[in-house]
Amino acid sequence: MIADIISITAGTLVVIFTGAPSQDFAISDNLAFAMTTCSAKVTINPITSSSSYALIGPKGSPSGSVPEILSYTGPKLQETFQTCQAICPHQGCIQCFTPEPYILINGLPVSGTFGPGLNVVAINPTNSTVIMSNNYDTTNAATQPRPSIHFTSDIKALPQGTIVALSTLGAAGTYLGTARDTITNYLGSKLMTSFTSNQSYCIISTVGLNLTGDTRVMSECIASASSYTACDLRFPLKSLYTNTGLTFCVTSGQQSRIMVNNQSALPTTTNGINLVTVDAASGAASPYYFNTSGSDAQCRCCTTSFKHSQLVSLY
Repeated sequence: MIADIISITAGTLVVIFTGAPSQDFAISDNLAFAMTTCSAKVTINPITSSSSYALIGPKGSPSGSVPEILSYTGPKLQETFQTCQAICPHQGCIQCFTPEPYILINGLPVSGTFGPGLNVVAINPTNSTVIMSNNYDTTNAATQPRPSIHFTSDIKALPQGTIVALSTLGAAGTYLGTARDTITNYLGSKLMTSFTSNQSYCIISTVGLNLTGDTRVMSECIASASSYTACDLRFPLKSLYTNTGLTFCVTSGQQSRIMVNNQSALPTTTNGINLVTVDAASGAASPYYFNTSGSDAQCRCCTTSFKHSQLVSLY
């Protein structure tokens, strides 16, 4: 059963419900994890032999984001199904991390031979399946021909709109060669031109030469080599460029920044909490600064009230 749940394609509408569990029925850790890929919250709401449970939602949605009911007062499955409605859009989620090259799709790690240099996963935007998973070792002087040449060729060969997740490991900027321009022009990077070997970097973007506006959906982060960076991108399956919403990039440390739709949202920074709110309708960003290294008064200012439906990003 666990393998069957894991193998369900992202975006597929899933219905889970209990029948008449045996007296010794219990949710194992592996089964709980499998069900969270279908948006379940069973890790905090355990199902037992005395409970009834139902969930309806698309595979790959965030845990707890779909209608789900757990009852301990007797079998009420009919009532449960009348209440549960699949209201969430089909979405895919891609996450990318450095300095360890972790790339996840809908919460599951992508298998592949990752190593020093550029670690790349290409994803079909229609069904979130992996098209390729490759490593290009741009740290090794002895490798001929340069892996950056293969990287450029592979990226250019991908269909426009393909989603690419890229994370670096080690001194990836040493022998970038043509890869630097490829990441800038074909993935729309705004930070790659300044990337050096003593930094960690990750990007999730759509492939296409000099794409602009809604046709370019991306998340990008850069930091010192000892700092972790992360990118997170959600997209509606089968309609990648419809209502793409907002993308955020948050980096803390010496190169602290908050970016909204790839534009800096903080004119300056302060010691303590730097926060940006974004109006969900207009996309307008407003910065706030709380110097918590100073007085208690600044800490109390952190209770500033924000409007309902505002999106908040902070470090």
